[in-house]
Amino acid sequence: MSRDYKNSGSAATGGRGSPMWVGILIGLLGGLCIALGVALYINKGANPFLQKQKPAEKSAEKSTDSQKESPATETSKPSTYS
Repeated sequence: MSRDYKNSGSAATGGRGSPMWVGILIGLLGGLCIALGVALYINKGANPFLQKQKPAEKSAEKSTDSQKESPATETSKPSTYS
């Protein structure tokens, strides 16, 4: 007896789907991994758009000076609430 081999192709794949979908899934996962790696690399690097700040001592002095001036300026302002 001869065997009919017409439908044997679908049984050989095991029902795991077509190879195209597997390739698309692998491509998407690979692209996401690459995008994540690039984003982490860029964020960990130095940002050329930020200006370097002066030492903390000078910024602390400025904040205490502005605190001394702010109460005097607040009392001299006319009240707008009636």
